[in-house]
Amino acid sequence: MPTQHRSRPRTQDRSTASTGEALRSIFNRNFNVVACINLLVMTAYYLMFVTSTAYARATYGASLSSVAYRASWSSAASSAVS
Repeated sequence: MPTQHRSRPRTQDRSTASTGEALRSIFNRNFNVVACINLLVMTAYYLMFVTSTAYARATYGASLSSVAYRASWSSAASSAVS
């Protein structure tokens, strides 16, 4: 015997906002500012990782694999501390 479909009760205060209005309310000025700041911080972190690896390779004459391993290990340790 097939089961009967049970519909959930409709809410009275259901929002009638369109998708565009909802997106405008989500992506407001504060969200955009925080997203841009986060992008800049992550870009700076990435550039610091890349340049420190190149600097250590040139300064100490180490192989790329050993320098990259050490840089990734120290960045993981510093992120675990904070």
